[in-house]
Amino acid sequence: GSIGLLLWLLWMFEQLGNNQAQLHGAGLSVLLGTGLSATAAASALLGQLALSLAAASGGILLAWVLWGDSDRFNNRLTVMATLPYALATTLLGLAAVILARLPWYALIPLACIPLVTRLIPKLSDKRFVNATVASLPGLLIALIVSFLVWQIAGSSSSGY
Repeated sequence: GSIGLLLWLLWMFEQLGNNQAQLHGAGLSVLLGTGLSATAAASALLGQLALSLAAASGGILLAWVLWGDSDRFNNRLTVMATLPYALATTLLGLAAVILARLPWYALIPLACIPLVTRLIPKLSDKRFVNATVASLPGLLIALIVSFLVWQIAGSSSSGY
């Protein structure tokens, strides 16, 4: 299952590689959802790691919004961003499943965030509008999953 999750995320992020707003918006959303879910599942360390990576991906998204016109910038960011988004999400999510109380099925909607982000059409020529619109569905899914994990993990007694 873990290899399937990694391959799915790698494939989905590779599909988003042509649209930088969708790529970095999905990366931000997936990492934010993983961090909030891991924190809600009683693993502050894993949550902080994922949230710091989400902040870094938000910085990459902001850099694209400000300076994203050159092809050299876009090609370099696509190569650098695809693997870390998928690998960090998979490793931190699986660590939260094994070491904390994160239910394994919470990773399924988080893995679907790139797919949902890919379905959003390009609405404008403005990079800020595209980045905002591409990020919103994934952020909504991440917040819903994190809230549900908080409710489930908070109500179960695991003996810690």
